Amino acid sequence: MDTEKMIARLMTRRTGGAFDLGRRAGEAWAEGRAEEDELRRLDDASTADGFDTAAGYAAVHPDIATAIARTASGSVTTGRAVEAFWAAAFGVGGNVAAAGDQLFARGFVAGALAAWRAVRHEFPLGS
Repeated sequence: MDTEKMIARLMTRRTGGAFDLGRRAGEAWAEGRAEEDELRRLDDASTADGFDTAAGYAAVHPDIATAIARTASGSVTTGRAVEAFWAAAFGVGGNVAAAGDQLFARGFVAGALAAWRAVRHEFPLGS
């Protein structure tokens, strides 16, 4: 059973699309802009917290936009750095404010992790 797809489908119906928009943004970031170490840190953090889903990640990190930026970058500590991370994630003209929306951000994590987990076997540690 693919729980992430089920969560995404149900959240999309419940939220009017914010989760799905975030999921697509997360997939696009993972596929086009994210670095391996950013994806690995986000994945490691979600499983280290004892949650293997975006919903669980959001529950542990209520300020999810900052938490995602800090986790993925490994170093973000200021508001400006958080904004810079999201601007880079979304690309020029992206809606940086959307990252602060819980449902959008949960979708972002779900999309990024789904994309990363589909290919991470190609990137073993130490290679």
